Amino acid sequence: MSIVCILTNDALPGYIKIGRTDTSVTQRMSELERTPVPLPFQHFYSARVDDYARVKHILHQEFGDSRVRASRERLRTDTY
Repeated sequence: MSIVCILTNDALPGYIKIGRTDTSVTQRMSELERTPVPLPFQHFYSARVDDYARVKHILHQEFGDSRVRASRERLRTDTY
């Protein structure tokens, strides 16, 4: 079972990161500390899911127009 998480970052206003982890959201945010983003990520939402591949597919369908780049899990949003 995986955890789908939505993360925000004050250095990237107007964007969210959707991703997954098999450990914990805290651990995933810690791993992202090694990226060049100057501020730490914050937890916005997370949920345990049985079929991550299916959930990811649905999320990409729903938010596809908001993706910044096809190879990234970052989305533009005007609600954050």
